Amino acid sequence: MLEPQDINIENIAVNLGKSLDLAMLIDDHDISNFMAQQVVINTKIAKKSIIQPAGFSAINYLLKYADKPTEIPDIIFLDLDMPVMNGTAFLAKFELLPAAITSKCKIVILSGFDKKDELQHWFKNGIIVYYMMKPLKPSNLEAFKHSEAYNKLLEKVKA
Repeated sequence: MLEPQDINIENIAVNLGKSLDLAMLIDDHDISNFMAQQVVINTKIAKKSIIQPAGFSAINYLLKYADKPTEIPDIIFLDLDMPVMNGTAFLAKFELLPAAITSKCKIVILSGFDKKDELQHWFKNGIIVYYMMKPLKPSNLEAFKHSEAYNKLLEKVKA
């Protein structure tokens, strides 16, 4: 959710119209993934997006492409409520991945419930940069695009 302190007008003006290179969507619901992918593309958050249907498949993907920086997403939209490996289990595995991955990828949490308190460890460590309620809607992503977190990601990608 957008907080007033997240807005930096100077960065927003400079970064308007820019996009991240690659986004990853991690959700076990096919329809949610399809809709979220369309929103990511239409709001120009990222130039490309990939879908992983589960946390374990996302970890495997990241490990497979660890030595190919262009295949590592700049941002991951992570659903918390998934079977087998839920979002918090994914976060626990993610933070153990090589720095080449964790320093590039930042995570936006998608959840139907407010579970920010359970995630403070990953917020403090800079792994999670934003939290939004499901479903992923254009208005949520537009608010994110005006956040300091998104602008920092753009600056890092464009550096």
